[in-house]
Formats: sequence, C-alpha cells, structure tokens
Amino acid sequence: PNQMKLKTYSDSHLRLSNLPLISSELDIQTFLKDCKIKEVMILKTKAGKPNGDAVVEFESDDDLVRGMICNNSSLKGRFISVDKVEKCELEPIEETERKVLKVNPDDIEKKVSNTNAEIEAGKTGTFYIKLRGLPWKATEDEIAEFLDDCDIVGNVVIINNEAGKPSGDAVLQLRNKSDLERALKYDRKYLLDRCVIVEETDKDNYNKHIRKLDKPDTEENTFIHLRGLVWSATEKDIKTFLHDCNVKTVVLTTNERGKPSGDAFVHVDSEADVDKAMAHNKEHLRERFVIVEEIYEAQYRREIKGAIQPNQMKLKTYSDSHLRLSNLPLVSSELDIQTFLKDCKIKEVRILKNRAGKPNGEAIVEMESDDDLVRGLICNNSSLGGRFISVDKVEKRELDTSVENIRNLSTDKPDDVENKVRNTNTEIEAGKPGTCYIKLRGLPWKATEDEIAEFLVDCEIVG
Repeated sequence: PNQMKLKTYSDSHLRLSNLPLISSELDIQTFLKDCKIKEVMILKTKAGKPNGDAVVEFESDDDLVRGMICNNSSLKGRFISVDKVEKCELEPIEETERKVLKVNPDDIEKKVSNTNAEIEAGKTGTFYIKLRGLPWKATEDEIAEFLDDCDIVGNVVIINNEAGKPSGDAVLQLRNKSDLERALKYDRKYLLDRCVIVEETDKDNYNKHIRKLDKPDTEENTFIHLRGLVWSATEKDIKTFLHDCNVKTVVLTTNERGKPSGDAFVHVDSEADVDKAMAHNKEHLRERFVIVEEIYEAQYRREIKGAIQPNQMKLKTYSDSHLRLSNLPLVSSELDIQTFLKDCKIKEVRILKNRAGKPNGEAIVEMESDDDLVRGLICNNSSLGGRFISVDKVEKRELDTSVENIRNLSTDKPDDVENKVRNTNTEIEAGKPGTCYIKLRGLPWKATEDEIAEFLVDCEIVG
C-alpha cells in the first residue's frame, strides 16, 4: 500500500468513450455545446480509423465541470461516457491522432457550405452502395468498421422491416468513385459470421430509406411516414389515429397494380405535431401496429409525386355483367369455373394468363343477366379445389385493357364439354397423350400443387 501512487488527473482534459465511429469534431463540439474547447483529439486504431474514444482539452475549469455534466448524455443514439483523464495517459498520445478544432463558427460554417457545394456539383458524395445479408445485430459503427478504408458521407442507414426491426439491409453514401471501388471489393466478405452482399445502388434508393436523425436549425420538419397500415385504411382512419395532431394532408400510396401499399405520407402543421405523431409509433390501427417515422420534405415530395389525392379520386364504374374470380387453382378449367358458379348462366369465361402463357389464378366471367351476377357474388369465399375463391365486381376500365391473347372463350355447351372430357380420357387410356411422366423429389413440405405447376411454367400438365 505504501508503494501505491496517487493518480493525478489533468485539470483541463476529459475522455469521451463509446462515441459513434462516424463522429466528427463538429459532433463533439455540439455534444459539449456549453463548453469552450481548445482541442479535440479523436483517437484511432492502428489502421488509422476512429476507435470510439476522444480526448478533449477545455479552456477553463468551469468548462471542464460543464463537460463532466454531459456524462451519459446521448449522441447519435448512443450514451457517451465522460471521464477525467490521467496525466500519464496524455503523454503517449501521438500527434498524428490529433485533430485541432478551430472553434471559429464562421470557419465551420464555411467548411460545411463548401462540402455541400461539392456534393451538389457532383464532385463528391454522389456514390451509393447497398449491403444485404447483414447480421440483424450489426450496428452502424460495425458496418462502418467493416468498410474500413472507405470514406462514408453522413450516416449508415440500416433499413428496418414493417415491425421496426433490422431487415439485414443497409444503404450508405460514399465520398468518391475510389471509395466505391474499394467498397465493392468487400462483396461476399464476412461480418459477424455472415456473408455480406455489397452492390452499387442509386440516389433514389438511398433517399427512400434515409431517416431524419439530426435536423438543421434552418429547417422546420413537418412530414412523417406511416408504414404497415391495413390495406383498407382511409384518410379518416389516419386522422383518427393521429387524433391529437393537426393534419394538413394525407397521401395514401398504391403499388404497381393500383392496390394500397400500406404506406401513407402525412404533412402536419408544426414540429410539435410531429412529436405528437412520433408518440403513436407502434400503436395499433385496427389489427396492425403502425411504424411512424420522421422524413425529409424532399422525400415527402418525391413519394407523393403522381399519387392520387382524395379530391382527385374518380368514382369507380363497374361492369353490370362481369365478375373477377381470384385465387383460383392454376389447373382450373372453364368447366371447373362453370361448376363453381353452378346456379349462374354464363356467356363467356376468360382465364387470365401470365407472360409465359400460363394461368395466373384469375378469371373474368361474363354473366347473362343481373340476377346471374348477383348469384355469382354469393359464391364469394366458396371453395374450389381446396382454395377459397374471391369473387368481385370488375371495373369497366379493366375490361377495356384486357388483351385478346389472354382470353379463353367458353362457347361449349354442357353436353359438348362432357363429350370433350370423355374423348380426352379415352385418348389417355389409349396411350396417345399423357404417356410421359416425371417425378419431383426434394420439394419443400409446404409446396402446393399450384406452386409446383408454376415451377414447371412452360410444361403442359395433364390432370
């Protein structure tokens, strides 16, 4: 005990630990916003990359005390440890690990402006990559460390699924083409025992996933994104969900087929309303919980471009003689459909097909009268071939765009159909068609007949 030396601490330095690896001097200055700082030393690994620690020199004792008060405060979603530094720790810090922080605000603003100007001019920051197959527990720092020799612009954006959990994908922006080339060399290398796919992507794909993390002082954010909505959600439902917010505009987006996508983009009145909206994150709207995210105005403008506003929606006009059958077994025939609609008089059956000319599981049926159409609608959710069939009205515009080569006209009378089936069975028994057979092994246990038929998309299956 008498040989133990008392620790002597610096009266002007503090160590910051658990920093995000992408933290800059400006980030640290903002974190210690009430302190006057002389110098910031961002410590690095042997490879020359930040190790998550920094040593900061303050101008006075009061500034050091104010810095200590920041212990366990948050920076970019991480809790930062702020501790005193022993004098003996300061001596071995090499000059190459030091970055002198010039605290002149005009210089900092000028530096940021120049960087933004370079990005806008296309000289830098115009290259993007997407990483797939990431471990779910991978952090932004671990991904940045994985791309060790690449200069990343801004944050690593980890893409979440509808449940708000990491999907295994991420996107990020790189400084220049050389960084892009270096990043692509990491394709199929391992991060935490997972093989990661690295591929080039574009600005639109990057912007689609960026989340609002740090808001510039000059910008007022009043835009949010809702994900995971029930498909039948309406503007009224969303306003009810955000009942304590002043909502200006709600835009419900659709997919390529014009069906609801489960996403909505909302413009609210003020930033206070955004905070209120964020408080509803992961609350339920009917049977699903909804993810609420802040987004940039540019992303909001891009997403709503071309979207149909409620006051622009046209009334749907339906055919008074046609019905659409969906979720049909792929092997369904006209006779099967006629039997399914057994109480209806049918004029025509059109079995819709995909690009390969195979049935896609849907059919459009023309009825002879209004009464037949009503009887057909009663068959909704009835069973055919072990599957529940959806029966819906058909919009007139869908009929106008139907193509002749996907039509199968059912002109057979019941007797003709029965004779045709009988003749086919006779031919099979005689060995003319249907004499070639195959066996499939190693199928997934959950594979259905339809999935197997679709797997053999260009083969004509008998029976």
